Amino acid sequence: AVFLTLQADADAAAEPTPVFAAARLASYADDRLLGRIGMDLGLLDAVLDRRPIRPEERECFYRLLDAAARADQQELIAAARRGEAQFAVEPLFNDPASQRGRLAMLSGHVRRALRVRVDDPDIRRRFGIDHYYELYLYTDDSQGNPLVFCVRELPEGMPTGEGPDYIESVTVPGFFMKSWAYASGQTLADEIDAQDATKAEPPALQVAPLLIGRAPVWHRAEESGSSPAWGAIGGGLFVLILLGLWIWLWRRSKNDRRFTTGVNPSAKVR
Repeated sequence: AVFLTLQADADAAAEPTPVFAAARLASYADDRLLGRIGMDLGLLDAVLDRRPIRPEERECFYRLLDAAARADQQELIAAARRGEAQFAVEPLFNDPASQRGRLAMLSGHVRRALRVRVDDPDIRRRFGIDHYYELYLYTDDSQGNPLVFCVRELPEGMPTGEGPDYIESVTVPGFFMKSWAYASGQTLADEIDAQDATKAEPPALQVAPLLIGRAPVWHRAEESGSSPAWGAIGGGLFVLILLGLWIWLWRRSKNDRRFTTGVNPSAKVR
């Protein structure tokens, strides 16, 4: 805030009141989980849905990343289990304004995971953020549409990548920021780092819920109790069992034929 003046009180004996001017008020309301972990909720007021990231939203985005990085992951998961989170994607797509700043915890498959470098010296200095990860998550109820999670870190060993061969199963707690409009193949970094404000918006914009979190919970393939190697071994054993059964039946049938042809044809029943 900027100091303006000392305002005299009607009571001449009273001390004058300092008067300041500020663009807005910062809010850290403790009745909301996001406020309790140190996020300025007032920054969410400038966010607009179904549009690209605007310059006015840049500060909100990085503040959310910083708050999520300082949050305890287990506390976020515990809060979700207490009912403080959204588990369905429909409101995030269809009623984004009502979900602003709310915790969500979603499970599905990541089909695109990118490491995004942050070169802005101001962001590096203030928040210590030199990179983050962008995850495109598909859930059972998203009807083939992705949700975009930006997270500060990945579990150890979780690979990044994209394309038809890349798929990882995860559960991600994160805070909903906005319904983000982006061009196919574009990343948030491409948009935030763009300096040409006069450039027309790219055609054929897609819309995806944008959420900010600390890290995904990675469900490794071996945790499901199955693997390609064990599947091949099981299939081989099944074939061997069928082959053994066929050999046993063939031998038994052969012995039956020998018994039948060994009967004396001249024998008579008395």
